[in-house]
Amino acid sequence: MLKTYTVYANFVKKYAPFRGFTGLTVRGAFGTALREIVCINPEAEKCFLCEHYQRCFYARVFEASSRIKPDARIAKRGGLSGITKPYTVSPLHLRSRNLSFKINIFGEEVISNEPIIVMAILGMAIHGLGRDPILNERRRFVVHRISASLPEANPYDIFTYSDGYIYVKQHTYQRNILEHFIKKAYRIASDKPSSLILSFITPTRITYEGKADFSMPMEAIIIHLARKYSLLSEYFNVGEPFTSEEAEALKKLVSANISLRKSNFKVIKLHRYSIKQGRRQPLGLFVVGDYVYKVKRSFWKHPYSTLIVQLLLLGQYTHVGTFASAGCGEYKIYWHIK
Repeated sequence: MLKTYTVYANFVKKYAPFRGFTGLTVRGAFGTALREIVCINPEAEKCFLCEHYQRCFYARVFEASSRIKPDARIAKRGGLSGITKPYTVSPLHLRSRNLSFKINIFGEEVISNEPIIVMAILGMAIHGLGRDPILNERRRFVVHRISASLPEANPYDIFTYSDGYIYVKQHTYQRNILEHFIKKAYRIASDKPSSLILSFITPTRITYEGKADFSMPMEAIIIHLARKYSLLSEYFNVGEPFTSEEAEALKKLVSANISLRKSNFKVIKLHRYSIKQGRRQPLGLFVVGDYVYKVKRSFWKHPYSTLIVQLLLLGQYTHVGTFASAGCGEYKIYWHIK
């Protein structure tokens, strides 16, 4: 199950512009607000040391590691390894004092706690988004509306300033999040497009074979998405993890049939701004831009072709690469039929 929450709000006053990537700001504020609501042991030095760690809603969402499921089949490594978080956020969309942002939530376990998610969003407004360096106060805002939507479906309001929280019963439930995209994937596969275009609209950095690869080979993207899907499936029950043999078969199929035709991108330096330290903290090099991939016609005859398209469609919500949960690695997918 996958649901997107879109928040529409406005700042209570005019604030100084943000200095860093705002996706990190949104993620931090969401986590802080959620912890203030549900944490019952705030004195714990670290979440994973708390006796409530495996049952705590905040910890399972924001501090998730392989320790939350000791008998997991993947990503064990002593329980210290981080796992794909069951959410992603978007950077802020700003226009004067108006702002909006999105939060994507994965899995019935988290989505069933929708009232807590709404409370956390309202808590973000009270807590504020980062500190204004001129006014020396946090940028507070008022939430006017929150809408929710499933993939390929129309949004509906779940909160308005005048009515408060609006409960809407979920009539359809897709345990496997890939099923949200099966109809669209079949439509694309039946068209047998000769090109796939990925337009990376937020800073993206993918590590492939041990190093950042700005050529964005399609096999690197698919392996990354398959890994994300498998981790979400294992720890948050959104589907069935790929076996190592299946993942290798996906990689080989893509490597043999999909190649980069051309690209138009720019490299940018991403940073976050620390008020305490009074300086920017560099986060490395990222890219934004368009990548066009040539697809062999024989690719569409393979039974895995539709599955690969489903992964690419899912990736528009999970994002790819470094800081994906904070809004990096967001892309849109397009296709061209010769």
